[in-house]
Amino acid sequence: MSTLAIVHEDPLGATLHKDGTTTFPVWVPFVDSVAVKINDGPLVPLTKEPGHPDLADTTWTGTVSHTKAGDEYRYAIRIGSITREFNDPRAQQLTGYDLPNGFGLPGNSDNPKSVIVDSSFSIPRFTEPTPNDIVIYELHIGTFANTFAGAIKKLDYSSNASSMRRRHPDVCANPAVRHPWKSAT
Repeated sequence: MSTLAIVHEDPLGATLHKDGTTTFPVWVPFVDSVAVKINDGPLVPLTKEPGHPDLADTTWTGTVSHTKAGDEYRYAIRIGSITREFNDPRAQQLTGYDLPNGFGLPGNSDNPKSVIVDSSFSIPRFTEPTPNDIVIYELHIGTFANTFAGAIKKLDYSSNASSMRRRHPDVCANPAVRHPWKSAT
């Protein structure tokens, strides 16, 4: 694995690229060095990103080749002679949270690792229905014999419209209203 110093255009947190590289920008002020360890391999040093004269604004970055979604990583941070490993605070996924056991329960590691995630999926474009295609239905419990049971009997009826927005008013008594089932205006 190799690392290249770059001025990151990626957000903080590991960013997987289509060419099989991953950029690791991480904000770590007041330390001597930062490296990334991928799949328990050797440490790959990161470099201080230029353009941050304030020590409190130090970002370390590097691009590592031969990476893929699912690779596990941790940052090794050194201050003086002490080096400790840490998860990426911006990781999109951690190991050890898989069901059925979950983190901290028998069968899972008590030392989770950050995971490289492929976030390049595409979401189909959403087209909001026009106002003429939307039915706005506001349910008032008072119109159903003042009981939830009465309203529940009619929910199937009210949900038959294909493009319907529903607003169920908050359930609470309003002391300013003489008839609790009517809205105060």
